[in-house]
This record gives sequence, C-alpha cells and structure tokens, in this order.
Amino acid sequence: MPETKQMKNPLGKQIWVGLLMAVVLSLLFLGVGALLTVKEILPENAMSRWLYGSYGLAVFIGARFAVKRSEGGTLLPAAVVTVLLYALIWILGLTVFENGSFRNGGLWILLSVAAGGLLAGLLGRGKGKRKQSHKAGRKKLSEKKHGKNHKNR
Repeated sequence: MPETKQMKNPLGKQIWVGLLMAVVLSLLFLGVGALLTVKEILPENAMSRWLYGSYGLAVFIGARFAVKRSEGGTLLPAAVVTVLLYALIWILGLTVFENGSFRNGGLWILLSVAAGGLLAGLLGRGKGKRKQSHKAGRKKLSEKKHGKNHKNR
C-alpha cells in the first residue's frame, strides 16, 4: 500500500487547528445556550438538545477545516478531529463532574459528535476551483487567436 503524506503525519497542523476551532466553537455555542437559558428564551429541558447540536456543529466545522487543508484521504483527518474532541469532552466532563457517567446523555453526545465528524469526512473537500494545466491554457489561447481549426506547429 503506497504511503500518502496524510498517512505519514496524521497529526499535522491542520488537525490541531481544526481541533482548536471545534473546541472554541463548542464553548461559544454552549455559552450562547447558557445565556439563552438564563434569559428564559431557551427552556431548561431543551438545553440538552442544544448541547448535542452544539457539539455536532462544532466538530463538523472543525473537521471540515481539517479535511479541506489536509492531503490524502478525507475521512482520516475528520476522524482524528472527532476522536480528539470526544476525548476532550470526556476529560472535561470527568474533571468537572467527579462521577461522570455515560448514562447521562453520553450516547447522544457520542452520536452527535460522530455524526458531525462523519458528515465532514463524507462531504470531502468540495469542488473548489480546478486549475488547468499550462499546456491546456496555451491551447485555448491559440484557438482564440487563430480559430479552432488552426493547428499549432
């Protein structure tokens, strides 16, 4: 199996920047959710759904950033960002709540984080602008000057 650049360095700069982006966005989304709950705009019983959506959206954006800037496959960088963010969520959860349990919404957090990362990986890099080869560009320029039937010699 030939090695790609991504396989040689799966924890490149793009992964760490994507993870940082996901962490910052999840904190931002959770802060907005807490503010909306305090202002009584978001009901308290809807906060758990806000939490799941926040984690899913944050990991999607962070993993998408990593996927777009990485070389090689698209699922590996998305999976790395997803796993690292999920690990950070558990570390933070066990630090804040001494008796953290998977039963208190852990499955939903896992599913939302996994869905966000998987969606980012499956969407790939997107179309973007395709670069033409130098020779193809010269051929089109020649056709404009001399007409389509003229051949360059």
